[in-house]
Formats: sequence, C-alpha cells, structure tokens
Amino acid sequence: MKNIPASKRNLVNILIALMGIGIIVLYSVCGQSCLYLKGNILSLDLKYFGILFMGVVIFLTLLKTRSLLLFLLSCAIGVEIHLVAFQVYTGVYCPYCLAFGVALVSLFIFNFDYSKKIHAIIFVILGLLVFSFLFEGSVTPVYGEEPLNLFSEKVGGT
Repeated sequence: MKNIPASKRNLVNILIALMGIGIIVLYSVCGQSCLYLKGNILSLDLKYFGILFMGVVIFLTLLKTRSLLLFLLSCAIGVEIHLVAFQVYTGVYCPYCLAFGVALVSLFIFNFDYSKKIHAIIFVILGLLVFSFLFEGSVTPVYGEEPLNLFSEKVGGT
C-alpha cells in the first residue's frame, strides 16, 4: 500500500493500535466473556504484552520506521497464528482475543510492503516458533488451571 500518504498511514496505524488497546481494556473490565481461556508468556498475562505491543506500534509509527514496524507486525502475525490455532485446538474462543487479532492483521495488511515479503515471511515464522516455546495457555476455570501447549498436552506439569 505504497500510494497512501505517510501522514494518513501514521494516523490509521495509531487509531488501529488505540483500538487494540481499547479491546484489551474492555477484556479486562468485562472478564466474564473469556473466563475459561487464559494465556501467558513467562508467567506474565498476554493482555500486558498486547498493550505493550500496541504501544510499541504507536512509538514506531511516530518514529516513521516502516521496515522495523513491518518486521514487528510480521512476528506478531506468527504469534497470532499460534493463538488462533490454540483456540481452534481447544474449541474455546475469546471474542476479545479474536477482535485484537483482527486489529493486528489489519495493521499488518495496511503496512505490508511487497518488496520486503521474504523478510516478512521469515519474521512470521520466527514469531511463531519463539512464541510456541514461550506460550502457556489454559482452558479450565482459574481454580483448576493447567497450562497447555499445542506441542504437548501440559507445560510445566508431569
């Protein structure tokens, strides 16, 4: 999408990132919707990573570092592939997580640069692989939480 003026692209990036943060805030306030689906990286809840990620998107947009932003978004697409696959695998879906994913995919499409497609593919794979080893998720009520991983039934368990 090279024909879009930088000022408009930056504005759209910031608005979508703010929408992503808003989705996470709604998720935090309306906790009943995704009560049985939890996820973390190194014991830190994914919602904090989501807020941090969208903050970095805004920061990189303001710095006008399009390539770095594209590579960060590419990694995030790999992460999102894993998260959606986790929801499909468990059969438990979170509308807030999926809405955040739509915001993320929108940012990726809006910022995609065809001339950097090989780099983008590499970063998607890198994001997927790294996240696959760091992610712990559960689909049970919090009091009976057992972390799951797509590659093994339990992570950190017996």
